[in-house]
Amino acid sequence: MHRSVKRHLRTAAAFATLIALCLAAAGAYLICPGTPGKSKFMKFEGYIELPRRGSLSVLDYLTIINGTLFVTSESSGSLIKVNLDPNHPSLSTVSELPGNGAAHGVALITDHNVAFMTRSEEKTVDVFDRTSLRQLARIPVADDADAILCVPSAKLVYVANGDAKIATLIDPEKRITVGTVTLPGRPEFPALDLRTGLLYQNLEDIDSIVSIDLGKWEVTGQWPLALCEGPSGMAIDSEQRRLFCSVLQECNVGGF
Repeated sequence: MHRSVKRHLRTAAAFATLIALCLAAAGAYLICPGTPGKSKFMKFEGYIELPRRGSLSVLDYLTIINGTLFVTSESSGSLIKVNLDPNHPSLSTVSELPGNGAAHGVALITDHNVAFMTRSEEKTVDVFDRTSLRQLARIPVADDADAILCVPSAKLVYVANGDAKIATLIDPEKRITVGTVTLPGRPEFPALDLRTGLLYQNLEDIDSIVSIDLGKWEVTGQWPLALCEGPSGMAIDSEQRRLFCSVLQECNVGGF
């Protein structure tokens, strides 16, 4: 009986050691970057080390303008600014705007030195100086402020509020909320058609895309994504009349 207990204890200890080694290997895989495979179209130039808060950083959207990259951290709430060095990426200058409340999207006002950033946990859109990263204002919005987009033609900043199932419209000059658009589902990411001025918004929970007229502040059309599930990222080619949407399950989506 005594020998049997010892044998079971040794087996349990060996199993626990194996689990610990597997977890350590998984952690190292997630934390330490690997070298990408070879490509015929791109050349790997190196890494840019970003600030970390904790053992694992969860990043969200990337936004770039004139050689400056803005990266949001969902885990720490920080906004990271990278002044890209085109010749030596690893020598790029990195600065940070710390904050609380999961940071997500960044919208850039091209003719002004300001930008807007969503914070889902704080239910706000923060306005900051693009050069100094100094916070200029904080605008209250609805729950789960996520993706954000500047729409110059409508003189609006568009915010997708996922859990609230609405879009919040902000006046970028006055820096106040001026209206909302009720959506039939949970919005994830928008794309603006520069030719027509319509904004297309995918809806994650009902696997659809809607068009929004920002002049009228209303939904004007809706299309199901047949056999698709969980639409997330989206991009548009206005010239070729093509809308591209990433999904969890493969499907066929036509033009518009």
